[in-house]
Amino acid sequence: MHRGQITDAELYNDARELWGIAAECQIPEVETQTIDHETLGSVGVIKLPSRGLRSLSGSLKLQYPDDEFHRKMLRPNRAVSLHLHEKVDLFDIDGYDEGASTTLITSMRCLFSKVSSGAGKLGDARDLSGDFTTTYFMQRATNSNIPLIEVNLFSKIYRVNGENVW
Repeated sequence: MHRGQITDAELYNDARELWGIAAECQIPEVETQTIDHETLGSVGVIKLPSRGLRSLSGSLKLQYPDDEFHRKMLRPNRAVSLHLHEKVDLFDIDGYDEGASTTLITSMRCLFSKVSSGAGKLGDARDLSGDFTTTYFMQRATNSNIPLIEVNLFSKIYRVNGENVW
């Protein structure tokens, strides 16, 4: 059995330029909407999944943010492409397991609705935070070419492990 921890989380743009170090990132929860089904003579109500997902919302807090990224976050009507690289170090009974450790890459197209430049305190790292919704969301480990999950709301794509859900 492995135990793991996130040791670093860097944020990049499409050109693979570093935009900052994530201090916190609330990755969107993928929640399927459900429909109640109750028929004549049934003994109960069953909730079955619909084809729709709830809003994909999240938040982000960066340390040492790039000024260009800050400008992009302030445009609520323009999507920003983000690529979060979370280094996941895994340990087993013998210690660090380099072969099992990986980087989880989360790619998103975000529309920021709230941006905070944080409070300035002498000696503290500059930070930047924001709340967003995303129209595209994909996660994959670097040791696999198949995404764990991929959702593209405009293209009507919803895949888990490379296979269409619907």
